[in-house]
Amino acid sequence: MRRVLLASVLLLSAAAAVAEVPNFSGTWKLDRDLTTADMKWDKTDTLVVRQSDNEVSFEYFDRDGHPLGTNTFTTDDVERAWYKTRMERAWARAEWERGKLVIVSRVNLDLQGYQYYNGLETWELSPDGKTLTNRLRDGKVIVYEKLSDAPVAPGP
Repeated sequence: MRRVLLASVLLLSAAAAVAEVPNFSGTWKLDRDLTTADMKWDKTDTLVVRQSDNEVSFEYFDRDGHPLGTNTFTTDDVERAWYKTRMERAWARAEWERGKLVIVSRVNLDLQGYQYYNGLETWELSPDGKTLTNRLRDGKVIVYEKLSDAPVAPGP
């Protein structure tokens, strides 16, 4: 009887955890009025999100529909190489926590690793599914409004 009860509790816990994963997929427009973060890419205008069971991909576009960059994260809380430049090396891990995507990053700004920073950001969908908010470690936000449920890249 105890085994059946324990198995039932574990199944319910697993089902609750799966139910907490929102679907970010779609095409999103940057809301410059609600965004408080300094944008790395001043030209950023559109975000296309593609999501599967264990991966979320963010693809950024400018106002003319030209691609600016893509970030893809596997949501299993395992740190992986994120990007590499001539001087920088970055790693990131992502996981779902209480309906939010949490991304923890580690960036070495020099080859020796003497200069570095650690990042933390969360992605959260509004209850009505129309607003996607990226909260940064410093408390600033980047806010997107949904254009379409379909993840469609804008064309130039």
